[in-house]
Amino acid sequence: MVESDANVDKVGEDGENSKNGFSELDGKIIRQVEYYFGDFNLLKDKFLQEQIKEDDGWVPLTILLKFNRLASLSKDPKVIVDALEKSSSGLIEISEGKDKIRRSPHVPIPEMNEDRRKELMERTVYCKGLPRDSKLNDLLEFFYKFGDIENVTMRSWHDKATKVWNFKGSVFVIFKSVEGADKFLKLESVKYNDSDEELIRKWQKDYIEEKRKERLEVRMKHSKKSKGQENKKSKVDSEGKSEEKEGSDAEDEGEDEEKEDSDGFATGTVVALAGLDSSIKWDNIKERIEEMGLPVAFIEYTLGDEVAFVRLANKDTASELAKLVAKEDNDNKIKIGDKELSLRVVEGEEEKTFLEKQKAELMKKRIAAQRRKGMNKKGRGKKNRGKWDNRKRRGTSPSGEPPSKVKAN
Repeated sequence: MVESDANVDKVGEDGENSKNGFSELDGKIIRQVEYYFGDFNLLKDKFLQEQIKEDDGWVPLTILLKFNRLASLSKDPKVIVDALEKSSSGLIEISEGKDKIRRSPHVPIPEMNEDRRKELMERTVYCKGLPRDSKLNDLLEFFYKFGDIENVTMRSWHDKATKVWNFKGSVFVIFKSVEGADKFLKLESVKYNDSDEELIRKWQKDYIEEKRKERLEVRMKHSKKSKGQENKKSKVDSEGKSEEKEGSDAEDEGEDEEKEDSDGFATGTVVALAGLDSSIKWDNIKERIEEMGLPVAFIEYTLGDEVAFVRLANKDTASELAKLVAKEDNDNKIKIGDKELSLRVVEGEEEKTFLEKQKAELMKKRIAAQRRKGMNKKGRGKKNRGKWDNRKRRGTSPSGEPPSKVKAN
């Protein structure tokens, strides 16, 4: 049973829902049960899916009361039923004997396709500045005070040394409506409980775009530094002293780290996707992964192949992606388009070999670019035209198709 997120109906600060007249405990029970049968959990909860198959969707309350979060609210089936009868969502049906419940057949689960993902992103908010020791239940209690939400995802990173997942202090919050999300973002001030610090709040789509621009700036900065170093070596004054490059020493600090990020050769960054077909293009893969908040540096994939290798931009994010996928699907499958692809983290010697191959190919491209630059400086007279007229561009196939390996933007 996966218990990582929750659906939320708003309950007033006085413990009573002013609209429906139910207690704070009723509200918590409704939230938890509707989470179990909600759009997000039911798709990935294999145990509950098996239970639903046995009796036309009905699940005995005795089974549900084995779930820790619900049992922590009440172990009395009558209390659970009484609370659910006060819900106005129409999501849950109660059996005549009041000993079973099910998701209403009149409320089908939306298909998780590209349109659905885009629609979810339109009402998803990124929040940063939360305590690193936060628990999901505490975060849910905090966020549902601001309106109706469907889901809260805690963003984590994996510490390879300790093999522990750590909360980043940021979350993605999916509101039930765009208007609800917009209202939350327009609040003048939002602080977490007793904290004096303002939470950073923005649309998820804006957060992803900002990260994309940051990566681009790092690449451009590294490119400028590389060119500056080449000029520094080539420009020598009459006394044999090389010209100093403009800029302070501080500007060069962290250059090695930037190079690693720019070239994308940090470890813990490679995943393999299997089960692809010609309906999936490399930009579909890139967009799907970046929707989850993880920037992509490179995709090795030829249209029609069954396997693609994805290199992420930041160190140790491959395992983070695997965790995010596992939250959506217990079989470690990521849905791209209409396909469910298996995801595997590439580690050890396999990752080392892949990254070394990437470095070698990048070096070849740089050498080729330098040679072309040298040719351009010398100029192309009539003498050289003949040998270039019929030469194919490096990386072009005989059919004229583009190269199979594509660098992600």
